[in-house]
Amino acid sequence: MNQSNITSIASFFLVIMFFLSGITKITSYDTFVKNLTDKLYQLTSVNNLNTISHLGIILVILLEIIAPLVIIYYVISQNIQFKSYAVVATIGLIIFTILVTLMYHLPTFFNYYKSIPFLTHLALLGGLLLLLNKLQSN
Repeated sequence: MNQSNITSIASFFLVIMFFLSGITKITSYDTFVKNLTDKLYQLTSVNNLNTISHLGIILVILLEIIAPLVIIYYVISQNIQFKSYAVVATIGLIIFTILVTLMYHLPTFFNYYKSIPFLTHLALLGGLLLLLNKLQSN
């Protein structure tokens, strides 16, 4: 198996979760809006965040569906016209993962099992950073 095939497969494995998550957010849209509204209220104590939550979830859905498709298309095709789009898509997923980690998955260092989501997101960030490095080095 050559390096190009390995990169393609690894990239697919890395971003498929985002794509599936975006599809799930479409099918459970109201639940995700409510969860985001509740989380934003916890963080800010501001009421009437429903409109912001709707906009936020719509943007997340677009990011989670479009970014993986752009990344995979570029990695497989090596179409140089899509390289900058793939870099921007990867940076978008990195920023999104950092925000989600800080909002929903802060570690509980005294309980390993409650820290697993945080550690999982750190591993995901590591993979996305490696992907970004690979995209920028081509």
